[in-house]
Amino acid sequence: MFGMEDLTEPQESQEKATISYFMLSLMQIADQAKIIHWQTGLDTEHRHFGMFYEGFIEQMDTIIEAIDRKSTRLNSSHLGIS
Repeated sequence: MFGMEDLTEPQESQEKATISYFMLSLMQIADQAKIIHWQTGLDTEHRHFGMFYEGFIEQMDTIIEAIDRKSTRLNSSHLGIS
């Protein structure tokens, strides 16, 4: 999913596995929030889940970029992205 390797396979390092699982978890939360946003029947709920989704995506991007900047050892291959 999203170019990530199969996380059920053994990882070359625990750090890589931890970061990959963290990223995958964030993406799953974002996907679920989008689905709930689409399924809401009330306009107020629909708008609020939309605001949550958009804000979450921005924060997720900020967090992942901060992790990447924090460690000079991290690059796309360390994050589990092909």
